[in-house]
Amino acid sequence: MEEYVQIGKTQKTHGVRGELRVGVEEIYLDDFLQAKVLFLDVQGRQVPFFVEQTREVSPHLLCKLEEVDTPEAARELTNRPLYLRRKDLTVGQEQPKGDLLFGFVAGYEAFEQTAGRLGPILEVLEYPQQEMAVVDYQGREVLIPLHADLIQELDRKKKTIVWQLPAGLLEL
Repeated sequence: MEEYVQIGKTQKTHGVRGELRVGVEEIYLDDFLQAKVLFLDVQGRQVPFFVEQTREVSPHLLCKLEEVDTPEAARELTNRPLYLRRKDLTVGQEQPKGDLLFGFVAGYEAFEQTAGRLGPILEVLEYPQQEMAVVDYQGREVLIPLHADLIQELDRKKKTIVWQLPAGLLEL
C-alpha cells in the first residue's frame, strides 16, 4: 500500500490553459518542482495526476496537469490537499529523526545573513513550540530556532541553511 505525504494544497485557477496556483511547504519545494506525478485528494482518496509543467511566477507556484486544459476543469481541483508518494520525497529519505520536519538538516552548514558562517548543525531537537538546531558556534553549542520566518535560504544540494536572526541571539 502506497504511503503519501501532504506537501501543500491547490489554491485557485490561473490563466486560460487550466493551470492551478498551488501552495507547497518550503521543505518540499524541490520535490514538487521535479515531480512527474502529483496526487490530489478526490473524495477521500489520493488520485494521481500527471504533471505537464510546474513553474514559479514570483511569488506563486503554478502547475499544469495533463488533461486539465480549461479553467473550468482546473476549478474542480482547487482547494484540495496535494500529495507526493513518500518514496518520491528526497526529504523523507534524508530525514534521520522520526517525524521532525527539519530533522534532515543535521550535518548542514549554518550561516547567518550578517554574521556569515556559524558552523555545522550537530543535531535537531524537538521542543514543545518548535524544532531547534544545535549549532557548533565558536566552540560552543547554540540553539537556533528552525522557524520559517527566520530561515532565509535552505539549499539541500549544498547542504546549507541561512538564517536572519534577531540581534543578540548568538550571544545567549
